[in-house]
Amino acid sequence: MFQTRSLLKTVTSAFFIATLSHAALFPESLNISIQSENMMHTLKWRPLQEACCTVNYTVQYQGEFEYMQNDSWLIEHSCYEIVQTECDLTLALSSDSDYNIRVAARCDDSTLWTQLPNTFNRRDTVLLVPNMDVTPRGRQIEVNFSELQKHISINLHIWKKGDEHKAISKEITDKKSHHDAWLGGGTYCLKADAILDIINKTTSTDTHCVLIQDWLAKKRPDIFLQGPAGADALRFTARPIRRAAQNVGDEGDVRRREGMR
Repeated sequence: MFQTRSLLKTVTSAFFIATLSHAALFPESLNISIQSENMMHTLKWRPLQEACCTVNYTVQYQGEFEYMQNDSWLIEHSCYEIVQTECDLTLALSSDSDYNIRVAARCDDSTLWTQLPNTFNRRDTVLLVPNMDVTPRGRQIEVNFSELQKHISINLHIWKKGDEHKAISKEITDKKSHHDAWLGGGTYCLKADAILDIINKTTSTDTHCVLIQDWLAKKRPDIFLQGPAGADALRFTARPIRRAAQNVGDEGDVRRREGMR
């Protein structure tokens, strides 16, 4: 009986020491961080570097409601016992609540819990400036956006350089759009605002300016000459036309007189 108890005590002590030794191999934390851009939230953490037969991770989160309900936690089912070291929490963190988030790293029979140091609120998301390209296309301006997202509104402002207070605004729904240079040739400037209505956040692109050639000047260059030289040119181009008309009239009179004879 004594030998049995001694053996049991020895085995128990060995298991306890082995468990402590294994736990001591764990890092203090998984270095959890969350990246939130354009209302898309991705949790990331450092992988375990231990020699484990099996390693997986489970993500849990707790909103203010869960905290008030007996300090309960919810499992993100898309990130339950996964081997990847990141988790998409966009759908889970869908209210303007302060969330606690934690990750359980399971190494064989041991588990390490690590919690995000600070609470996360989706209002803290970073609204990125949209990537916009502007190209002149004859009488129009072509505008290209690399990406549009349904929950982000894009308003485009266009004005002729020097008249920003007269800018016109258009809501953009397609990646590529064309806009008329309604004031003829000259330099037109454009700027786009990205608006995230659900958290009342806005960001803007830099101003892009492009030169639109004056197609009317190309077709009738004389009508756009300025100053006395322009007026002289107009008179010069008008005289031959009137003279030609007068000559046609004179020839008509001569023919009529000859017919009467």
